[in-house]
Amino acid sequence: MNPPSSRRSLSCCSWLAVLCACGGGGSGGSAPTLRFDLPQQFTTDLANASALAVVDLDHNGIADLLVADSGRNRVAVMHGVAGGTFGPATPIVVAAIAGAVAGGNIDADRLPDLVTASSVGGAVTVYPNRGAGAFDTGTTYAVGAAAGDLVVHDFTGDGRADVVTSSRAASSLGVLLADQSGGFIANDLDLPVVPGDLVVADFDGDGVPDLATAGPGSSTILTIKLGGTAGFQILQSAAPVLTGRACAGDFDGDGKADLAVLADSGARLVTMLGTGTGLFHGGVAQIMPSAILGLAAGDLDLDGKLDLVLTTANQVWAVYGDGRGGFSAPQVLYVDPSSVSSPHLQDLEGKGHLDIVFLSAQSHVSVLRNPKPAPAGLATFGTGTPDCNGALGLLALSQPSVGNAAFTYACTNAPAGRSGLLLQGGPQIPAGADLLGIGCLLHLGPDLIVVRTVTSDAAGRAALAEPIPADASLAGLVIAAQMLWQVPPGSTCSASADGFISSRGLLVTIQAAAGQP
Repeated sequence: MNPPSSRRSLSCCSWLAVLCACGGGGSGGSAPTLRFDLPQQFTTDLANASALAVVDLDHNGIADLLVADSGRNRVAVMHGVAGGTFGPATPIVVAAIAGAVAGGNIDADRLPDLVTASSVGGAVTVYPNRGAGAFDTGTTYAVGAAAGDLVVHDFTGDGRADVVTSSRAASSLGVLLADQSGGFIANDLDLPVVPGDLVVADFDGDGVPDLATAGPGSSTILTIKLGGTAGFQILQSAAPVLTGRACAGDFDGDGKADLAVLADSGARLVTMLGTGTGLFHGGVAQIMPSAILGLAAGDLDLDGKLDLVLTTANQVWAVYGDGRGGFSAPQVLYVDPSSVSSPHLQDLEGKGHLDIVFLSAQSHVSVLRNPKPAPAGLATFGTGTPDCNGALGLLALSQPSVGNAAFTYACTNAPAGRSGLLLQGGPQIPAGADLLGIGCLLHLGPDLIVVRTVTSDAAGRAALAEPIPADASLAGLVIAAQMLWQVPPGSTCSASADGFISSRGLLVTIQAAAGQP
């Protein structure tokens, strides 16, 4: 599309000047039902696929998969290809049967490394990523007990990735904090209850990521701080009797990280609302038609409200958020003749929509592609500068039409719980250029007209309202938009020395309001 003319640029300045002074608005409305096709299935060549991680191993902006086998010391590596599909599985022999698997930039070389946690003994092994699908021999670190879950994140703010494991058999965490030499300092942290899923978010609003876990069989949610000068800190919140499954997100739209948990053997979905202090209180509870075994959070239908994907023993469901902590009745998306597990919501190619990735039939990865079309007047372009999870998608929640007071940009795969910038202007630069000299591709400029601050939530979603005035002369105006973020350089996969990453570009063409020519 051609750059805007000088007249259009002046109109653009007028519109964006109005935007700076206007308040935002949500999209609202009843929860829609998305019509998913049958999933695409990809074989892992594993007998018992049991744990799944989604990560961009080769830093090409397309998500790849790591899949662990619960019966053998094998991990399958499956590289993503254009179109949201995956190539043949490559088996990696690992040190022990992996109860959990993750990817993270452990050695600060900008490539996510393979991290496994043993399900038969207290050990974490890190396999450095050497590119082209190859991993070096692993280095093993002792932790307290056999693993039930594993997370890789910078919990201390030193720019280096740390590793934490939980066990379903012992009331402790295995904590590996990165040291200055590229290794880890091991710490076992005793807990008042056996931990469940490890959930990462900034639960107390201090800018430092925390851990939360819902103790299985207990009525306690733990919030754990690993960083700061006070050492390890543990907070406890009362809850119903929990299964251990949990995920984080701002489900009531108050800017504070909440938890969705499963209670009463999975028969009840409960939203535990965050107070912003690291504690939670009970919100909305909902009875499920059958027991839920897994869950993941994200804005599936692009209405600005977080939804959940749920898995039973052999079904995949969606429940759509109401923005107040509640959810719709379940919509059955897929029924597998055997089994499903490990649901993930991920924008696989940075298109701005979340796809559903899960394990199925014991040996397959399945993908339910998001069927929601992009609103008219929006077109993504370019690659941006991706992070460890792949390309950052940028879309909007509704059509950019004259008088749309609810027009809102939305970014996927953003770094969770961080502040970034929304850039708007033109002309578009399809190939991108490092205009600021920060090692990061920008797809617009050099005439930046408006720069706005945006904040991402615990689910890696960032949304910012930009109401469009009811000015008919704006119809046909073309604006390029992009989001820019900075993360600690030691833990990012960005090529930028200062840790900058950017979304793909979005071309916004203002549409005439209904009834206008």
